Amino acid sequence: MESHYQTEAEIEIVVQGLESCTTGKDEFTHSKHLVVAVWYLRHGTVEQAFEKMRAGLLKFLDHHGIGPGKYKDELTRAWIMLVQSELEELGPNLSLVTTTNRVVERLNDVQAVFARYPNNLALQVERKMSYQLMERTPTVEDYNRVREAAGLSVKDPVAAERGLANTLFAACVIHEDMVVGIGRVIGDGGLFYDVVDIAVVPEHQKQGVGKLIMTALMKYIDAHALPSSVICLMSNKGLAPFYEKFGFTARDADMPGMMIRK
Repeated sequence: MESHYQTEAEIEIVVQGLESCTTGKDEFTHSKHLVVAVWYLRHGTVEQAFEKMRAGLLKFLDHHGIGPGKYKDELTRAWIMLVQSELEELGPNLSLVTTTNRVVERLNDVQAVFARYPNNLALQVERKMSYQLMERTPTVEDYNRVREAAGLSVKDPVAAERGLANTLFAACVIHEDMVVGIGRVIGDGGLFYDVVDIAVVPEHQKQGVGKLIMTALMKYIDAHALPSSVICLMSNKGLAPFYEKFGFTARDADMPGMMIRK
């Protein structure tokens, strides 16, 4: 196990950085939230830890010019309770340094925590908040990176650049400044619309990312398609039930979709 902290003094510096607002707004990471939570819980009750964390975070946000709307009581309480559960499991006999390092190791991977606690409503709300949908066409680099990660073919960069430039509408889902999901609408803008390139990086699948993308694409189609327009989609194996939720139906068996691959 990697040792994040070597001394209690290093841990106390993290706590003081929050309380004095000397830590930069982009430097107070999730792992530092965990460190402060451990410190407060080792030095007081759960409720005292919650109140100190709440006061510290609101002061920190105000100092850095961030509106209080970014803070949520239910999320802070949920994480305090998770850290408390870890402390109870680890027991009181470990040193503060060892305990802190263990908690950081076990709770620092936010996506893994979300997966471990699917019924924790506050955490699932935070999970959804961690994804940002942007109505824009992906870059060639992001396009091929996400496709490859999702198990789709990598496209020739020249072809991708030309094709992406002719997109009618596209959506990208961003997580921690990284594009983790994409989807596009192409076509002639009147008679035919094709939904293509729905792809999500594996570690972000089954997190609602695909639904975010498809909802955005269908909103665009609903606003622009005419009564006689045809909306097409080629589903990958096993994904037909997902697309059926958005109104798509399979063609008859004697009317197969056909293609030529170059």
